[in-house]
Amino acid sequence: MIKHITSAQVDICFTREYKLFKFLPGNRPLNNLKIKKIIAEIDNGNDMLMYYPIQVKEKDGSLWILDGQHRFTISKFFQRNIFYIIVQENKTMAEIAKVNSNVEKWSMENFMACYREQGNNHYQKLTDFVEKYPFGIGCALNLLSTGNPGVEGYSKDLNESFKNGIYEVKELEAATELAEKCKLFSDSDLWKSKSFIIAIYRIWKAEKITIEELHAAYLKYPHMLTRQANYKGYVVAFEQIVNNKKHNRTVIL
Repeated sequence: MIKHITSAQVDICFTREYKLFKFLPGNRPLNNLKIKKIIAEIDNGNDMLMYYPIQVKEKDGSLWILDGQHRFTISKFFQRNIFYIIVQENKTMAEIAKVNSNVEKWSMENFMACYREQGNNHYQKLTDFVEKYPFGIGCALNLLSTGNPGVEGYSKDLNESFKNGIYEVKELEAATELAEKCKLFSDSDLWKSKSFIIAIYRIWKAEKITIEELHAAYLKYPHMLTRQANYKGYVVAFEQIVNNKKHNRTVIL
């Protein structure tokens, strides 16, 4: 016979007073598809809810859900008891996000929303920027932090600071200036790719041709701009566009 050892340190509580529970601002949004799947499983007899208590923090007369908001929603749907554990430690939103993302992978959008909802102004600026300029979040992180798009790939340190809630926007004006130059080419979907943005940045900073002149040349031969594997491919493509039907070659980078 197996001897089971119980713990006096963790109590599992239960209640049907659903109004006691509150969702923590910044936690991951509810996944309705996931909720429907679990409800269907329970309807088919596979009910394990009571064996997975949610984790809450008691504060100001409410139970704030740290982990388990889907299980809470499903239990409430079935009018079941909510089984919960009160977490005694003070957990930051960054710690909660890290734990939850280990259990179920969080997207960059999830992390951005998490810290934005906590009132972090840097993440609000990041949100506003990617809503106005539909670049990938990874590229936007570089732009807003350093004023340039960085290199192809991503920065591990920048990615970690972003996920830990300590990312800072330092170069909004420079990032916006570059984004507007890229937006000149918005009649093509290519303008949103990081490789394209890097190419525009490098051509701009080389100061051998203005981006406005580059755009004017592009408008004459838009069919010559096609998707490239990297920024160097875009530089070559733009140079071919600028020099098309010309006798004297213009160097752009």
